[in-house]
Amino acid sequence: MATYPPSTDRIQRLREHALANIDAVSNPDLAAAERNLLAARGWKSSAGEPWTILRRAQESISILNNMTPAIDDDELIVGKPFLRELNSVEQAEWDQFRENIDPYRVIEVGQRAHMAIDFEKLLHVGVAGIREEINGYRENLVLTNAVDYEKDVFYRACLMSLDALVNSAHHYAELAEQQSLTASPNRRDELLTIAEICRQVPEHPARSFYE
Repeated sequence: MATYPPSTDRIQRLREHALANIDAVSNPDLAAAERNLLAARGWKSSAGEPWTILRRAQESISILNNMTPAIDDDELIVGKPFLRELNSVEQAEWDQFRENIDPYRVIEVGQRAHMAIDFEKLLHVGVAGIREEINGYRENLVLTNAVDYEKDVFYRACLMSLDALVNSAHHYAELAEQQSLTASPNRRDELLTIAEICRQVPEHPARSFYE
């Protein structure tokens, strides 16, 4: 029979916190509320854009740039969004979008999530390396060629989304630094380490297993 080491006090506290909040985490409406609103704002902000892929990118950018970060006590790995209900003004904005705009959008075909991303590459070269690779592809395009122009639109969407990913990581760094100001000495050191890591990755290559 397999044996397992006893859980640490930190793991026990994290487990109790997760179980205490399981109703909120498992509520799909609550989990998606802020994300859906931000995506709607991103779509509306690109109303004059003829390329659907750029409008879809703008949705992701709006989410990554504006979602509320959350770092709970004892957490050492961050990145989850803050779960909250919309206020009455936000709810009215979302309802208006869902009823009057969303049904008439271009139907999205293909996969946007639950896919096997090349994390190994991201960890080795960082967003900066991927940006460099994409810009290398763009340099070889002839934009008077229709096929190349369409490729360039895709690459632009990639670059815009990558910038937003880095911004999101920096938001977690800023929150960690803010929380460190009132934390206990041990927790302060952990939060400052989290902030340092979030400013390193994903923009730059990971330097350690923790990163």
